Amino acid sequence: MTFSESIAAIIGLIFHQVAWLTFSDCCVCVSMQLNEMATELEDQRELATSRLTELEKLQQDHQEAVKEIETLKMDVRDKLFLCHCKKLNSLRFFLAD
Repeated sequence: MTFSESIAAIIGLIFHQVAWLTFSDCCVCVSMQLNEMATELEDQRELATSRLTELEKLQQDHQEAVKEIETLKMDVRDKLFLCHCKKLNSLRFFLAD
């Protein structure tokens, strides 16, 4: 083996090792990025679950408020009706005299 062949073999070996290290580094880098993305995804999933729970609670509160408003409306109608009936009875009593 000549000197130039030895140098070429050494350079080839070094190039192969550098290429492998670069590929290995890329794999590590991609793996780290995937782990970061998985962590971010889990954080976003937890946030979405929390927001959904909050929205469900707000929807329940809204439904209860609507129900209470309807009950109050019925109470007001009943009281107005009774008041109207009392006025009619008073008017009848007044006209009967």
